[in-house]
Amino acid sequence: MGDLAELLLGLFWDGAMTSAKGQWLPRPVRILAGGLLLLVFLGLAGLLLLVGIDTKKPGLVLLGIGFLAVPGASLFRAYRRRRPPR
Repeated sequence: MGDLAELLLGLFWDGAMTSAKGQWLPRPVRILAGGLLLLVFLGLAGLLLLVGIDTKKPGLVLLGIGFLAVPGASLFRAYRRRRPPR
């Protein structure tokens, strides 16, 4: 059962990453694929935080915080690149 879940998540991840980066798809579809990736990533980070706090394991809490920081920094960098200079 774990192998099946890993296979499906791998297919989803690869497909969504390819779709989000590909110029051959319309912009709304790429935004939707990127949004789905962000939701999965944030859900995983929230789950890690919840389990880490519940079991009182600081390693999981730090990993969850790191998983929240990486997409935030990436979005900030993308926003800075797209914003026109003043």
